[in-house]
Amino acid sequence: MNFVATSYNSITPNLTSFPVVYRKKESSGIYRHEIILDKIKIVYIENSSNQYIVLDVDCKENSVVFYYQFSGNGTFGAGQNESMTLAANEQAYSLNTQKKDQINLSSHSSCCLMQLKCEYIDDYLKEMDNRWFFHFSFHHYMTAPYHKHQLPITPLMRDCLEEIFQSKRKGMFLKLHIESLTLRLLLLQFEQMENHDFSVFCSLKKADVNKIYKARKIITSKLNQWITVNELATLVGTNEYTLKKGFKELFGVPVFEFIQNHKMEEAHKMLYNSEMNVSSISDMIGYKNVTHFSAAFKRKFGFSPSELKLSHLKNKK
Repeated sequence: MNFVATSYNSITPNLTSFPVVYRKKESSGIYRHEIILDKIKIVYIENSSNQYIVLDVDCKENSVVFYYQFSGNGTFGAGQNESMTLAANEQAYSLNTQKKDQINLSSHSSCCLMQLKCEYIDDYLKEMDNRWFFHFSFHHYMTAPYHKHQLPITPLMRDCLEEIFQSKRKGMFLKLHIESLTLRLLLLQFEQMENHDFSVFCSLKKADVNKIYKARKIITSKLNQWITVNELATLVGTNEYTLKKGFKELFGVPVFEFIQNHKMEEAHKMLYNSEMNVSSISDMIGYKNVTHFSAAFKRKFGFSPSELKLSHLKNKK
């Protein structure tokens, strides 16, 4: 199978309040069409050649990237440890922290990427809460967590994307048109996610997933307490087995380890950002014995609370 490697460097415009529109057709058979706003970037790519192509695409850092494969096959994030392969009429999305994304496109294929800065949809993400993050694969080595399952591009999504690239408006009117269509597309994505069968993603029922997230919220709100698994299960209306299984499946760690990690992370923040002494912080996270706290902290981070405090004070001078 032949591959053509091509550098796909997007333009770097002087962004104004209006969209920047960029179109280019290359002799190699690659056509691209970009629409760029401050917090939105939408890219259409078409490969009309008879070869697979490898593309490096500039990305907005800290963004949510939606991938739409209209025809042929495409692999997104191909240069990373984890990637997502889509067939025709499939779509997925990722949480991106990189400046580049690598795409492999089959011959006679077309795709679209919609990048939205996280702050642009932050309020919506908060509302989605567990329903949003539950749909992603998270591993310690991953730079861009990908959606676990390919979903279809609905006719309404396709119509919306086509309208974006076919818009004849200019200036402020184009900006308003693109933003309104982007929000409509986001609505369609969230509705599809909300209505999709949770059993596709894990063995838990949707009601149990909500209970597990409720348990996590209780843990994080009771920093100065040690709550048992049995107490936690009772508070959220489930049993110990489901709680333990759910925590491991959703967060990758047992309940007690999650509690311990949360306490240590919060202690680290307080040691670094406040004037409180080690004894006070130990008490705030539920440790009555400072020695036990210091030992647990050192096991977690490799240095003691006092060492962190001293190092931070030296750096401030």
